[in-house]
Amino acid sequence: MKKLLALTLTLSVCCIPLWAIVSGRSLTNTLKELCTELQSAYQQRSEEQQRFNDDYERQHQRMIDVVTESNELSILLYTQEQEMTFDLAYALKKVTANYMAFSMNRRPYDHIVGSLNYEIDRNARLIEALRRLPPMMKEIEMEIVPDSLLYRNDSLDVHLSDSISSLEKEIIKIAFKDSLSAPFVLDSIGETLRDSCIFFASELLKMNANNRATVIADSMHYQEASKKTSTLYSASVSTASCRTPTTGTISST
Repeated sequence: MKKLLALTLTLSVCCIPLWAIVSGRSLTNTLKELCTELQSAYQQRSEEQQRFNDDYERQHQRMIDVVTESNELSILLYTQEQEMTFDLAYALKKVTANYMAFSMNRRPYDHIVGSLNYEIDRNARLIEALRRLPPMMKEIEMEIVPDSLLYRNDSLDVHLSDSISSLEKEIIKIAFKDSLSAPFVLDSIGETLRDSCIFFASELLKMNANNRATVIADSMHYQEASKKTSTLYSASVSTASCRTPTTGTISST
C-alpha cells in the first residue's frame, strides 16, 4: 500500500508539469498576462501619441517660421544701402540670434530613431513568436502588419535584451524551442488570447513605425533649415566685416 501511494505521488509530480504544458494551461495563463501587459502599454502609448504629434507639429512649424524669416532677412541684408545702418544692424543681429537658437535646439534624431528601431524589432519579434506557437499561423495578414515590418530572422531568441519583459522572453523562448516539436497545442482560449496579443503588439509596432517616419522626415527638414540658417549666418558675418557705415560700426552680435 505504501509503495503504491509512493508510486502514485511520484507519477503525480512528474505528470502535472507535463499535463500543464500539453494542455496549454500554463501557456494560456502566460498569454493572458501578456495580453494584459500589452493592452496597458497600448493604452499608455495611445495617450502619449497625441502629445507626440502635437510636439512634432510645433517643431515643424518653428522650422517653417525660421526659414520664412531667414528668406526675409536675406532680402534685407542683400538690398540694404550701406547708409541704412539701423535696418542692417537689426538684420545682422536677428540672423545671429536665429542661427544660435536653431543650432541649440537640435533634437537627438539619431538617438530617437535608434530607440524606435529597437522597439520596432521588439514588437515584430514578439508577433512572430506568437505566430509560431502551435497551432502555427500560416501568416500575418497585411492589414494587421505591413509586410515590410515583419520579423525576418529565423532565430527568435538571438540577442534578447534584458529590457524586454519576462513574459515576452518566455513566449519567445517557448516559440523558438518548441514550434517544430510542438509538445503542446493552444486550445481555443489560448488562440483567442494569442490573437489579442498580436493585435496590441501590431498596433504598438505601427505606432512606432509611423513615429520613426515622422522623426526621419523632421530630421531631413531640420537639415534643410539648418543649411539655410548657416548660409545666411555666414553671409551676415561677411557683410558685417565688409560694410563700414559712415555713422558707426555694425556688430554681428
